[in-house]
Amino acid sequence: MEQEEVKNSELVTRIEIIKKDYTQKNKQFFYEELEDSKLLLPVNLDSKNKINIIKIEDSVGNDYIPAFKDWKNLRLGEESNAVVFTIYDHF
Repeated sequence: MEQEEVKNSELVTRIEIIKKDYTQKNKQFFYEELEDSKLLLPVNLDSKNKINIIKIEDSVGNDYIPAFKDWKNLRLGEESNAVVFTIYDHF
């Protein structure tokens, strides 16, 4: 299967801006770009091609669903795959 291109260069730029100057305006610009971005969701496929979302659990038991901004930052194990989605698909 061919990988869909997922780069999000503008999202990366807005992340860098908000890290340097955290203001309401920059926060809003970040969220606006996040809404338009394609993200990567790591998943496992079972023998029936059912998708199982890979989650992360912190030290106190809170579950998180990771999302990645590009293929470069997503490192998958041999059994894992990724699904391309938008923030609206995620929530």
